[in-house]
Order: sequence, then structure tokens, then C-alpha cells
Amino acid sequence: VRFAEGEKIIAYAPISSMGWSIGIVRPLSSVLAPVNQTEELIRSEMTSAAVDITTDKQEMLNRFLLGSILLLLLVSLLAFVFSRYITRPIGVLMDATRVIGSGDLSTQVTLHTGDEFEELGNHFNRMSENLTRVMETLRRTTAEKERYSTELDIAREIQQSFLPQTIPVTTGLDMAARSLMAREVGGDFFDIFPFEV
Repeated sequence: VRFAEGEKIIAYAPISSMGWSIGIVRPLSSVLAPVNQTEELIRSEMTSAAVDITTDKQEMLNRFLLGSILLLLLVSLLAFVFSRYITRPIGVLMDATRVIGSGDLSTQVTLHTGDEFEELGNHFNRMSENLTRVMETLRRTTAEKERYSTELDIAREIQQSFLPQTIPVTTGLDMAARSLMAREVGGDFFDIFPFEV
């Protein structure tokens, strides 16, 4: 109900035993004051909650960003360590290959990786040892071949010394002789003896 002083609320209740009714007139603002306070409180809490949500959201975003950066750094570090783990044995094998290629067959590869790289290093060491044995055999064989060749040269000279160096000149007869050996030395000899008939 509107009054000159403002809006008011009238509430009444009949008292049947007496035939009366009791009425109360109150200003609308005093009746709605608890509602308005509750509304203000709700708005205040909603504003506070919105600020908290925004703050929490920003904090979560920052944590997510920091976590992503840390995860990226961790993955990069793991990739670096893993690549070093893989490439280090390859580098060791490459260095040993260069040294052996330069002629140093005593080089040994030491790898303790427990995988195919260690097995490859062991094969590499066996190859180096085998090459050393082959080179030693080759040196011995070459030395023996040179000694054998020298002895054959001496034998050839001795055999050539058994052959006549000059052919005697005989009137009315032309003579020539030649000794061709099948290989380094031969077993056939000849000699020329002049005699008169």
C-alpha cells in the first residue's frame, strides 16, 4: 500500500475468539532490509568469488606454464643425455677407426654399455688383434720371400758361372749357346770343349 511516507506493508491476522483482527503496518524498506542485506552479501560473496576464481585461474595458468617449461627443459635434458649416451660409443668407435686407419693396430676400444655398442667394440678389438697377427705374418712372409729371392739370385749367379762365358772360335763352324731357365734357376748345364780331329 502506498502512503505519503513511502510504501508500507500491512499484515493482519483475525482473532476469532474475540472477533477482532490485529494488523501491523511496517515500512517496506524495514521488511525488505534482510532481503537487501542478503542480496548485498550474495553480491559481495559473488564478487569475492569471481576475484578468487580469476586469481586461482591465473595462478593455475602460471603453474601450468611453469610446469610446461620445466617439462620442456626436462625433456630437452633427457634428449641431450640420451643422445650423448648413444653418440658417445659411436664417437669412441670412430676415433679408434681413425687411429687404426693411420696404422696403429694396438688400439683397443673400451666400452661398458652392456648393449650392441659394447659387442661392436669387442668385435672391433678382435679385428684389431687379427689384423696385427696378419700384418706380422705378412712381415715374416715378406722377409722370407726376400731372403728366398736373394738366395735364388745367388743360385742363378752360381749356375751362370758354371756355363762357359765365351764360345771358342772354330774355322768353318759357327756356334752359339744359350741357357734359358724355366723359373729362377735351372738344372741343365752345357760346356764347349775344343778338340782337333
